[in-house]
Amino acid sequence: MLCKSARKNAVLRSLAEEDLHLMQAAVRARAKRQRTDQRVVQKGGLISAADGRLKVSQRVQKEAEKAGRAAARAVKKRAKEDATQRAEASDS
Repeated sequence: MLCKSARKNAVLRSLAEEDLHLMQAAVRARAKRQRTDQRVVQKGGLISAADGRLKVSQRVQKEAEKAGRAAARAVKKRAKEDATQRAEASDS
């Protein structure tokens, strides 16, 4: 009798722990979805949600272009350094 109740309690505890983990994962996922960007879109005056989304998308596009230009500069600089090293190696 004691063995059966101990086994039952162990199963119930494991099920409760599993439910707790699933619930905590759902809470974390919900919090992550609801977390906002917290960046200022416009100072002063009213702005509609559509205008705010447009400004944010424009900002993201500008940041992507800036990152692309930086990557292109890095590639160009690396190619120039490699060419210089090859020229020095051929002179030696």
